[in-house]
Amino acid sequence: MKQLLAFWPSLGPWYKRKCDFTGETILTNLSDKARFPVYKYEVFISDQRTPIEATYDPNQSFFAQLKKLQEANPRPHQIGENNENCFYCDDVWGCKSCYLSTSMLECENLFYSYRNLKGVDSIDLVFCFDVEKSISVTYGEKCYKTYYSLHVTNCRNSYFLYDCVNCSNCFMCWNLRNKEFCIRNEQYSKEEYKKKLEEYTLSSRTSIDILQQEFEQHVKDDALHKAVDNLNCEGVTGTYNINCKNSEELFFVQESQDCKNVFRAYQDSDCMDCGGLMDSQLCYMCSGVSYGHKLKFSAYSIRCQNSAYLDNCHSCNNCFGCVSLKRKEFCILNKQYTKEEYEKLLPQIIEKMRAPSSAGEADSEW
Repeated sequence: MKQLLAFWPSLGPWYKRKCDFTGETILTNLSDKARFPVYKYEVFISDQRTPIEATYDPNQSFFAQLKKLQEANPRPHQIGENNENCFYCDDVWGCKSCYLSTSMLECENLFYSYRNLKGVDSIDLVFCFDVEKSISVTYGEKCYKTYYSLHVTNCRNSYFLYDCVNCSNCFMCWNLRNKEFCIRNEQYSKEEYKKKLEEYTLSSRTSIDILQQEFEQHVKDDALHKAVDNLNCEGVTGTYNINCKNSEELFFVQESQDCKNVFRAYQDSDCMDCGGLMDSQLCYMCSGVSYGHKLKFSAYSIRCQNSAYLDNCHSCNNCFGCVSLKRKEFCILNKQYTKEEYEKLLPQIIEKMRAPSSAGEADSEW
């Protein structure tokens, strides 16, 4: 996991810096001390730039050559597609009018949030799915007007819930199922509930902070906690997974199957030792890959197939050791080859990587 997260820039702090191509001010997770140029995303994906290439040298380590190529070619200041008014966001896809948020799919008017799917008109959501008009919810699904809650599903018009399912109009409750008008797990009538709720100043930040402390104490001392928190999973080990099957050691994965050692993924199959996947198949040791197929040892690449050691590539097929390429095929170290040349040279490179070096170790774990 540490190795995969080392290639995950969206986990770092934000920086204001200049685009190395246009000179425009950009907001990015890549500081001006990065060992490579950083381009505004619109420039990075355009035809305004020409990727720098290298000719493979069999007398040098492959990774030494790849490192030089990485330092010469630019990275995008952010990643994502089909967004509108999401300038202060990263790793967002099909989103609109979001602010200071990362890792989102089909969200709108979402602020200060991380890893959300179809979140709308909400603030401070973490790992939520189909949550609307809510504040400070962590690991919520299909909730509406739910506030300061953790591990909630199908809940509405409620505050400070933990591990509650299908609850509405509840306050400071835990481990409830199919309940309404409860306060601290005690049942009230509708009229009693409304009157009791008026005792709390929920518009006051100070009051919310005090209630938050009480809530955390209830979660610690009174609530029951699941050993594993999986929903609609079959034959799955790991936790915080939804609608997965036939997989081992999954964490925060949804709609996936036949995977092993994967964290934070969505709609993937037959993948192993990966993190940050979306709609990918047959991937191994990849980080931040979307719509990938048969990729190995690759990071932050989109719509690439049958390739290995890709770094920030887009729509590439049959490429090896390439950086910041788009719409290319049969390339090694960004250099274009014919299909015949590629298929002849690639086995030679792999064989060289497998052979022990002068230090007595192979060039990679290939």
